Parts: sequence; structure tokens; C-alpha cells
Amino acid sequence: MLYLHHSSWSLMGPLQFLFLRLTSPSNLSTGPLLRSHIHSLRTTAAHILSESPWAMRPNLSPLKYMLFVIGTLTITLTFAASTWFLAVSLTSTSDVTAMYNCSAFFAYAFSIPLLGERFRKDKAFAVALAICGVFLMAWATNDDKGSIAAHRRFIGDAIIACGAVLYGLYEVLYKARACAVSPIGPYRSILFSNACTTGIGLFTLCFMWIPLPILHFTGLEVFELPSPKAALFLGVSILSNVAFTASFLTMVSLTSPVLSSVGAMYTSILTLLTQAYDIHHCDCRLVPRECICVFNGCGRYLDNHCICIVELCQLVRDQRG
Repeated sequence: MLYLHHSSWSLMGPLQFLFLRLTSPSNLSTGPLLRSHIHSLRTTAAHILSESPWAMRPNLSPLKYMLFVIGTLTITLTFAASTWFLAVSLTSTSDVTAMYNCSAFFAYAFSIPLLGERFRKDKAFAVALAICGVFLMAWATNDDKGSIAAHRRFIGDAIIACGAVLYGLYEVLYKARACAVSPIGPYRSILFSNACTTGIGLFTLCFMWIPLPILHFTGLEVFELPSPKAALFLGVSILSNVAFTASFLTMVSLTSPVLSSVGAMYTSILTLLTQAYDIHHCDCRLVPRECICVFNGCGRYLDNHCICIVELCQLVRDQRG
């Protein structure tokens, strides 16, 4: 599933170009449009390289730099995402989603040394408050204390906690190495973000299949074709993952890893509400309390971020005036 999910990101490139083709003037042929699109991606990559610590290396072209960055991001993401698939067989889906979304805290921690972000108490408090709500959702519904299921759940939560650290690192690395520091415009940022998503998908498609035959023939993980019903759900999951990833990485490139991670915490609420249909996993009476904690943390952080944007816009208007 991990290989299929991440390989499907390679669809973003053709889908993006199809969108450009449909929204471009009819008198513009496909060839010039493709060359213009590739030129835009190359100039954006050159701009990002010029702002990176490796800008002074004479033999490093923008293409080589982006291949190195995409390879690094793919490996980091693969290790982080593998913890999700390992943990989901040991603990509940609400635990996995909640703990994985704690990457917001680690994204903020990594942003300070890698992005030079200044530590702010109000931002740290907002992220911590949202994570408290996440932990309430993950642990308040645990009625298996002292059982074998509780030990399996603890192991699963420990694995996904390591994944949250790696995913937070992946988000910050993406912002630090695959996004421009100076403003380049939202349109170019979105196009380049989707191109990076396509690159990660192609890297996964070309190289990350190598461990699969080894796992299959050694018996560590036997692969077989899914049933029609499982294939249907797998297809829906893949399409949803492509849409989420494209939106998430675009948001990271336009804003910050922390804001994107905090925004993604709302998936914890959706997962809990979905799982609430099964009374053996979730008590519906607990839903409002944890949702309030997550909404308060997310709302407080988003409010702080919006205030900063308003202040920045006011500063720009004052300078122009």
C-alpha cells in the first residue's frame, strides 16, 4: 500500500499539465505550452538553488540539486510513512491518525534550527494545546488497560510517535530545500510544488519497489492480489492521498510546515467520528470534549497566523504609501 500510495503521486504531473492545457488559450499549441511550463520549473529550481547553502558549487546544476533534494525527501518520507503502516496493524486508526498529526510539534522544533524561525511562546502554546486534544482522542478511549491488546497498542503508538518525528523533519526539509525563501508568486509556487510531488512519486515508482520481492520471497511480508472490495477501497484511498498530498505540500510552500501540520490535525476529528460508529473502539460521548481541545489549538494558531498576515499587509501598504 505504501508503494502504491506514493507512486500514485507521479500522476500529479500529467494532471497538472492537463489543467494547464484546458485553461490556456485555444490558439496556444501543446508544444509551446509544455516548453513554457518546463522553463518555468527550471527557472524556479535555479532560484531555489541560488538561495541554498550549495549555491557556490560550480558543478551543481538546478536539475542535479532537485534530484538530490527529491531523493532525500523520498527516503525520509518512506521511513516516516512506513511507521504508519506498521502501527495501523497494532493500534486503532484514531490513535495512528492522532499520533501522526503530532508532527506539528516536531515541525515547529525543526523549523527553529533549519528555517531560522524565532521561538514564540504563543505559537508553542497553540501547537501544544492542539496536541493535547490529539492525545485525549488517542488515549481517552482506551479500555484495554492491562491486556495484551493494551501492550500491542502501546507498541503501535510508540512506532507512530517515531514516525511523527520523521514526518515533521520531512515537512521542514521540504520547506527548507524545495521552496523559495524570497517570494516568487503563488502561481509558480503551486506549479513547482506539484512538480516536486510528481518527482517524489516517480522516485518511489522507480526505486522503492526493490525491497518488495525480498520481503515476499523471505516470507516477511507476503503480497497477494486484493479482493474486488479491497481493491475498490484501495483505489479510493490512493485518490484521496493524491489530493491530500498535493494540497498539503502546496500549503507548506505557500505558508509554513507548522501551519500545514496544525491544519491537518482536523483529520483526527474526522477519523474519530468515522470510528465512532463502532462502539468497540470509540465512545461517542468523548467526541465533543476532545474536538474542543483540537479546535481551540488549531483555531488559536490559525488566528495568530492570520494576525501576522494582516500586520505584514499593513506594513507593505505603509511602505508603498
